Amino acid sequence: MPDDVDKEDAKKFTFYQGDVEGKSNIEKIMNDYLRGKPGARYLRRNAKGTIDGILREDPPEQGANVFLTIDARIQAIAEEALRAVSRAGAVVVDPNNGNVLAMATVPSFDPNTFIPSIKAKDWKRCRKTEAIH
Repeated sequence: MPDDVDKEDAKKFTFYQGDVEGKSNIEKIMNDYLRGKPGARYLRRNAKGTIDGILREDPPEQGANVFLTIDARIQAIAEEALRAVSRAGAVVVDPNNGNVLAMATVPSFDPNTFIPSIKAKDWKRCRKTEAIH
C-alpha cells in the first residue's frame, strides 16, 4: 500500500470479490493454473474523506486456459459400441500425439457413490448387477 494511506481505514473499504474455486474434476485439479490474479485499485481520499483520485492500479492477470482432448463425438460412439457387448472398457488414443480422445466402460456407474465411501446398500446393488459378475 502507498505510504499516505491509513491502513486501518483502508481495511473498512474493501471491494474485493473472491474468486470462484473449482470444487471437483478438472476445475479442482487445475485450479492453480486457471485462477489468475486479482487486480487492485488504490484510491486517495481528501481531508473530508471523499475519494478524489486514484493513486495506483494493478490490473488483474488472467489465468491459463486448459484444453481437454476428449472428443464428444468419439466418446458417444465408444459408449454406444460398448453397450452392445454389455461388459467392456475402451480407451481411444490419438496415435500421433497420445491425446486421450475417449474413455468408456460398461456397465457404467456413478463414481460419486464411492466418495467418501460407498454405503452398504449401494455396494450390494453394484454387486447384484448381472454384468459385474
